[in-house]
Amino acid sequence: MRRVLIVIAALVAVLLVALLVATNHFAQPKLEGRLEGDPIAALAIAPPEEALTLARLGGDDRRVLLVTASGPGGLRAVDLASTFGRPFSDAVEAIVTLGDEALGSAARDAETIAIEYDDLGLPLDAAYPHIAAGANFRAHAEEVGHDEGPFLFPKLSHPTRWDADVPDRARLDHEAEICAVTLESHTASEPARLGYVLCNDFTDRWALLREIDPGGPMGPTGFPDAKGGEGMLPIGPLLVVPRDAETFHRELSLELYVNGVLRQRAVGGQMIWSPSEIVGRALADCDVAYTSEQGPLGLTDCAGIPARTLILTGTPSGVMFHFVTIWSKQAYLGPGDEVVTTATWLGALRNRVR
Repeated sequence: MRRVLIVIAALVAVLLVALLVATNHFAQPKLEGRLEGDPIAALAIAPPEEALTLARLGGDDRRVLLVTASGPGGLRAVDLASTFGRPFSDAVEAIVTLGDEALGSAARDAETIAIEYDDLGLPLDAAYPHIAAGANFRAHAEEVGHDEGPFLFPKLSHPTRWDADVPDRARLDHEAEICAVTLESHTASEPARLGYVLCNDFTDRWALLREIDPGGPMGPTGFPDAKGGEGMLPIGPLLVVPRDAETFHRELSLELYVNGVLRQRAVGGQMIWSPSEIVGRALADCDVAYTSEQGPLGLTDCAGIPARTLILTGTPSGVMFHFVTIWSKQAYLGPGDEVVTTATWLGALRNRVR
């Protein structure tokens, strides 16, 4: 009997060692690279012939700005209220009201002021909830073991500013994303024009596995609550409105660093569904029922997707989640960790786990 117990104990020890080794392996970054310098100091603005870049000051001074240049000394921008003689509630109202031609003229001819990136807040007053696509990058779908194609779910978080803290959760994971924004109400007969902001779709993997229905389709269960909650959706301060929204996202390079170490990198052209396809599919699936702590809910209004809805377009590979690591909180983000997310023309996020 004693010999049997010794053998069992030895087997358990071997299994524990194997689990620790596997956890350490899957928790390691899959990319090589470190964050070099300050991404905010290196920020570049999209050429105005390709896209217009708008922002809004934070705090009590909520002036809407047309950003025209960037450099080591900060940003240059046109104060739209002073230039056009009327205030604007947010960047979406400014672009829809003034249009490309008037803003393009202002970018060329209007007087500019100096601003600091740190002074920028949320560029828009976002609608709620938001629409998110899962497994929309093939490499990410493969790393999490999903082979059934992209799917949709509601993101039940209100956006926070680019440097906001993120709350610690049981198994907190990052997801760098390019977010589209509907500038007008989107209907099947009148598709909305899209702008873009930088996002991070933070996720509690423990809640996701706890609440998901493994026998059902992906999206309706688990995802709304695991990805929802306050502080789980920081967004960048720049709303970038391209002249050609169908092709603009393809060349955007997206990167994410944890404590200075590169974890995610991709370009928008690697998406399976384009942003406009996601919007169209979301409206077509408006009557699908999703479950959450708030009760059953739909993805969006079947009459149309409201203006200012964020469209989360999916994350590249390189997330922390793996089935082998789910037992270990140390394999995920924890208090004090800093997550920096960058994308071409869209600026940067810097978020610390509190």
